[in-house]
Amino acid sequence: MDGSMPPVNERIELLFSVWREPGGTERSNEAVARAVSAAGLDLSAEALVAARAGSVVLQKDVLGAIAAEFGVDQSYLLSDEAVALHDQLVLLREVGTSGIKGIHLRGGDFHVDAVGMAELLRQLRERSSNN
Repeated sequence: MDGSMPPVNERIELLFSVWREPGGTERSNEAVARAVSAAGLDLSAEALVAARAGSVVLQKDVLGAIAAEFGVDQSYLLSDEAVALHDQLVLLREVGTSGIKGIHLRGGDFHVDAVGMAELLRQLRERSSNN
């Protein structure tokens, strides 16, 4: 995490990784493609799979609809300016995969170093898996 944005396909993968179904399972390509298509755009599950793999580049309006389906601003998939949002999503992914059951933050002027926190959680997870 060096402050630069990863390729769009990796950002789409991160959205799938972070925003899961209520039971914790990953959202299906079919469900996301159906939601985007219901918004009046053309997206098949196969095209979404290919976009996630990086072998297909989707149109901007489709990328915007995918972002909206996951509840993030479309700029996350359409520009390289959403570094802060990306860092927060990486932190959420790390928290979700670390086994932490909840986080309580106190009110007031509180700043979290999302990049540092995500890196720390990643290192802790790696250490525990090596033991």
